[in-house]
Amino acid sequence: MSKSREITVETERLLIIRRRYQAVEEWCGGCGELALMIRPDQAAAVTGHTLRAIFIDIENGRLHFRESPDGLVLVCLNSLLRTSSGTGVDK
Repeated sequence: MSKSREITVETERLLIIRRRYQAVEEWCGGCGELALMIRPDQAAAVTGHTLRAIFIDIENGRLHFRESPDGLVLVCLNSLLRTSSGTGVDK
């Protein structure tokens, strides 16, 4: 007779980002409201996904974003949190 064990591990993560760049509140056309906007590298850090995955989700329309005339991309935090807690971004 063989014995088996089931082990359940629960983890909790707290991520604090301390950098000079702060999130900015801007109009998000996708949400239709004011939203916090963050850089793609910060979005990757918040979700634990790769920067490449963040840009794939931007290109596929899963994340709202704004691009400035000088090429700076800002990601809508509302859409990021909805996507990362649902069925969105792949690691």
